[in-house]
Amino acid sequence: MKKSLFLVALLPMAVLADADKAPEREALKLAPEYEAHVRYEMRGFLVSLQGINEALAKQDFEAVARYARQSGRSAPAQGPRGLGKALPERFRELGGATHAAFDQLAVDAETMGDARVIAEHVSSIMKNCIQCHATYRFGK
Repeated sequence: MKKSLFLVALLPMAVLADADKAPEREALKLAPEYEAHVRYEMRGFLVSLQGINEALAKQDFEAVARYARQSGRSAPAQGPRGLGKALPERFRELGGATHAAFDQLAVDAETMGDARVIAEHVSSIMKNCIQCHATYRFGK
């Protein structure tokens, strides 16, 4: 009897744990060279964001702009031929918007030098990263 009461008491926790599971993400099924390039760009976003935050803490807006440009539209390495067609449209849109946001951050860092504005840009870029990672995953 005590064993069955214990199991019944655990049932609500099991139901709650199941309800908290993350929704399925869409698998990006890419050729190895495509996947490697996408991962390279995502790491570049992280490097840029870390550099931006470090420069921002020092109020070094020239460095903020320099780090932002590393992930802007003109900075990405040329992707392998056919990569664009292999990626879902929404993924391409998020990537393009993220590159453009880095460009705008660079311009605002140079022209405004306002830490609050830069922090808002960083927050917006991070939202794109979170949206993408919540929606997609690599895998079969």
